[in-house]
Amino acid sequence: MRHQQSPLPWNHLSGTSACGGDLSPTGNAAAVHIQVNDVNEFAPVFRESEYRAAVTEGKIYDNILQVEATDQDCSPQYSQICNYQITSTRTPFAIDRNGNIRNTEKLSYDRQQQYEIQVTAWDCGQKRALRSVSVRIDVKPVCKPGWQGGSPHLGGRGRLSLHL
Repeated sequence: MRHQQSPLPWNHLSGTSACGGDLSPTGNAAAVHIQVNDVNEFAPVFRESEYRAAVTEGKIYDNILQVEATDQDCSPQYSQICNYQITSTRTPFAIDRNGNIRNTEKLSYDRQQQYEIQVTAWDCGQKRALRSVSVRIDVKPVCKPGWQGGSPHLGGRGRLSLHL
């Protein structure tokens, strides 16, 4: 028996087998094709153990940060990440299919200085990540001009000179 392999993708085997090793056109040969299908055995895993970002209050951001998960399965069907989801409830954030997180409303430092949200990933075979990842977003205040630490009123006589 003689076996021939042709260069095909990883999930295909192809060969020719003949009785007595005779591969001549008059011999009895049979082509054998075997296709190996990938099984969705691995769940997505995030590249980082946690993600952090900071934003300035009062703005809508199209992209605050991007989370990224990978999957060790071999086939495109199971190795690609098809969806991300914020699992925390009532957060002013949304996430797209590429893992980009944005705020859905203007954030206020006076109302909340920090948000901690949980994100999970799904591969294209609908296998969910075993562990969600924590995303911390700090809200920074806008610098507001004004007096600090003194009386709001100036009293006295004479000239006033301010150097800014």
